[in-house]
Amino acid sequence: METAKAFEGFEVVVATHIDRDHWHNHFVVNSVNSETGLKIQINEKGLEELRNRSDQICQQFGLEVLTPYEKPKQRSMNQREYRTAIHCDSKKLRLMNAIDMAVVHSQSKEKFIENMKRLGYGVKWIDRYKYITYTTPDGQRKKENQPNHKNIA
Repeated sequence: METAKAFEGFEVVVATHIDRDHWHNHFVVNSVNSETGLKIQINEKGLEELRNRSDQICQQFGLEVLTPYEKPKQRSMNQREYRTAIHCDSKKLRLMNAIDMAVVHSQSKEKFIENMKRLGYGVKWIDRYKYITYTTPDGQRKKENQPNHKNIA
């Protein structure tokens, strides 16, 4: 409840999950301030400050503090890629979906490469390289950061 006070003027519902080994809260915040009628404006720095405030409150009450958040190293789609994906014409999105599907059905690196081949993709995966190179069904080459293959290789 102390953390919810950070949203002064905004209506907040706090839902506490106690059905797991780690109790935790979710905050549902009305994005319109009930006092001013203005919409909430919170950027990445504001989220970081909120996290720090929450950590301080947890420490004050002797509660566990989560490990610091690390920004994912994978880059998200740019606007052009996003617009293309919306129109269902994204080669990158099709490749990502093929990779996801192949990972689920692969228990080894070799099986992953075989499954990708069945889906029409070539795979050049050299362990010491940072990237895996995929050849799309139409012959284009795409380099991607190695996806989460920890469960297959």
